Amino acid sequence: MDYVATPVGAKLPGCTPAPAQCPATTFAHLPAGAAVVYVSSAGGNDSFDGTADKPMRTILAALAVAKAGGYVALAAGEYNEALIVKSSISLVGVCAAKVSVVAPGATPCLAVGENSKPMNLVVSGVTFKGDGPGIWAGAQRWQVLRSDIRQLSYK
Repeated sequence: MDYVATPVGAKLPGCTPAPAQCPATTFAHLPAGAAVVYVSSAGGNDSFDGTADKPMRTILAALAVAKAGGYVALAAGEYNEALIVKSSISLVGVCAAKVSVVAPGATPCLAVGENSKPMNLVVSGVTFKGDGPGIWAGAQRWQVLRSDIRQLSYK
């Protein structure tokens, strides 16, 4: 996937994938047979089972049922929630130009792990926005791939 550079500054640091180059699929392609919980802010419901046909609505609900080492797949949309990840997982959006996690208030968009619990986290295809400090990481290993972290500040 190609990226389009955006001006470096207080409002738009980093780069954003060109929307025209985002896949036309609802969810990112994931390995066959992988343990996946699907999420859609538009058509999901947290009482659903988290399959591609019946996705959950919130990422937090999906994280609560996702298996360690599995995936949480995000459809295009805006997710207004602060995420807390406590187990090894891959959080995969369909495309960073189409998937946004917006944290409420001054909370971090993403809090990863606990200082005493080793885990791995991979984040891909997600844009994080908000007024909080962005990502808090107590995890030993984590990666942010093909994602955008913007409009965050630490107050």
